[in-house]
Amino acid sequence: MPSATFFLLPQTDKAQQLDAICAKIAALFRQHKNLRVYAASQEQAEALDEALWQTPADSFIPHQLSGEAKAGEAPVEITWEGCDSAPNPRAVLFNLAPQVPTNAQRYQQIYDIVPADDSGKQQARERYKHYRANGYQMQTLAIEEH
Repeated sequence: MPSATFFLLPQTDKAQQLDAICAKIAALFRQHKNLRVYAASQEQAEALDEALWQTPADSFIPHQLSGEAKAGEAPVEITWEGCDSAPNPRAVLFNLAPQVPTNAQRYQQIYDIVPADDSGKQQARERYKHYRANGYQMQTLAIEEH
């Protein structure tokens, strides 16, 4: 049965939220190895890429922006609307976008973010309803958990 886990972002500044997202990507990489991160925009994807490059060498996460090299060369691929390549059925999807990603239904495991602001929470509720209506087993945790 497919599953979707929502992570609640803390009410902190954007830099601390980005750090929390990078830490969660690192944890998911160690668990699953193949991870597709779906950013809200190319700008967010590039900021995330830069933040992941800043991680210490002993905890580096091999990653690439979509289109940088052959698809699947790095176990963590960061993509966004408009450049989404074919889904990797072995990967898990980590959604940072306010909408349900293209081809989300092809993933057995989806991780998603619940922003701290009211507008972001409402968009997350809509994604939650979408996944639940499509048969996903649902779970919600603080981003520091799991």
